[in-house]
Amino acid sequence: MAGRASAPACAPDAARGRVDPGLVVPLLVALAFLALLAASVGVDPARGVTASTSPYTDEGWNVVNARNFVLFGHWSTDDWNMYLVNLPFSLLEAAWLAVTGVGIVQARLLVIVAGALGLAVLGGGLRRPLGIPGAALAAAALGGSALLLYYGRLAYLEPLVMLWLIVALVALVGERPSLGTGMVAGLALALAIATKASAGFAAGGMLVAVAVVEWRDAGVRRAVTGAVVALLLAALAWAVVFALPQPAALATDLRIWAPEPLPHTLAELLRRITAYPTRSDGAIPLALPLLVAGAAGLVVAILRRAALTPSQRRIAAACVGWFAVGMGVLLVVPYRPNRYLVPLLPPLAVLAGLGFARLVVWMDTRRRGPVAAAACVLAVALAAPGLALQVGWVASAPSTLPGVQARIMAIVPPGAAIQGDLAPILAMRARAVTIVSRPASQVNAGDLYATRGVRWVLTTGPAPAWAPLHRAAWNARTSVLCVSWGPGRTCLYRLP
Repeated sequence: MAGRASAPACAPDAARGRVDPGLVVPLLVALAFLALLAASVGVDPARGVTASTSPYTDEGWNVVNARNFVLFGHWSTDDWNMYLVNLPFSLLEAAWLAVTGVGIVQARLLVIVAGALGLAVLGGGLRRPLGIPGAALAAAALGGSALLLYYGRLAYLEPLVMLWLIVALVALVGERPSLGTGMVAGLALALAIATKASAGFAAGGMLVAVAVVEWRDAGVRRAVTGAVVALLLAALAWAVVFALPQPAALATDLRIWAPEPLPHTLAELLRRITAYPTRSDGAIPLALPLLVAGAAGLVVAILRRAALTPSQRRIAAACVGWFAVGMGVLLVVPYRPNRYLVPLLPPLAVLAGLGFARLVVWMDTRRRGPVAAAACVLAVALAAPGLALQVGWVASAPSTLPGVQARIMAIVPPGAAIQGDLAPILAMRARAVTIVSRPASQVNAGDLYATRGVRWVLTTGPAPAWAPLHRAAWNARTSVLCVSWGPGRTCLYRLP
């Protein structure tokens, strides 16, 4: 009617009083992921998923500094200062544990929430360039990945790294790139690197790829510049506040990390690369649905490259750079447990969603029903293998760790010192100093019985390095508790 202003066709659904389905669907995917993993939060890690013993040690090593801060008011009680190189993780865990209490269930819940947030940001943030079905497909495929389901419910760094990289991607590839969006992306990349330094390779690949492909766009130039500036400022702040005042602690952290010597010859390099398919710690079979879907999506994007929107070009470039550089590093280094692939899964899922979005346009499919149905079928096909494995893993593993932590908390008196690789995980709830000793790397080395007051030892059998110095005390030890955890039977000994 004349004289009445009608709502413009492009008005947001929220302005019309309706909920945007592009936000609802990824939110439902995230909530399903959260509910699935939270329901099994107390279950022990399933055996046989990785050749590494990290599922039985690394949760404690990752959380120990945050736990120390909550229980004792300072990050470190010994030479273990890993909070310097996983700062965002330790800060978040410390804040969370201060509210919820210290324990493995609480520590894992924070990581589960981080994984769910990553899925929500991925699906919701890319709903415009990929379309709702494509973005939802990407989120569901990622959420159903076997590797993310396994490590996403443990207190690991990788799910949090994944979240920061997803935030950076969404900020970097938006429809209106600017200095501000670039700085948001740069800050997210800085958080990823501060959580785990190896994320720097994926971050660099993402930025360089977008810059190379879209440098002629003035907005992209400003965004990349903003990202680099934010990264440099964050690195400077970390160096001034944390690294420079504690050079010895940082040097110790570098010795704790697994050594990754580069190949000395071209032949050795080729051997490492060609060996990865059969020596990936099972990463390729576990990630196979996403690897196939991501490759298929990339092929579609290449074939339809002339029809890609600017935002879709940036998405394709960022994902290829993210995955290619990150994967290139894994092909070169000698130590590559399958958990290292977790932060490289999102670009595969996004490429799958991008390929689906371009196929829908190419087929000129405008009917929402068939498109949504096809997206659902593909999402189920990609997620089903991982979900089936997750059900089997949870069904086959007991829930011993929360009970063991409670028992050791009741046994060990406050203020005591416990030594052992498993001390941070098994004695997490005890108000005791937990010490991991690495004499070969000069990490908590020396006579800990005399210098640290160690009177409790957790071991699978070997005596501590200082035992010959205090043979009478070691021979007089008393076995207080033995549990099945990790590589074998672990016993807690009390010394006079």
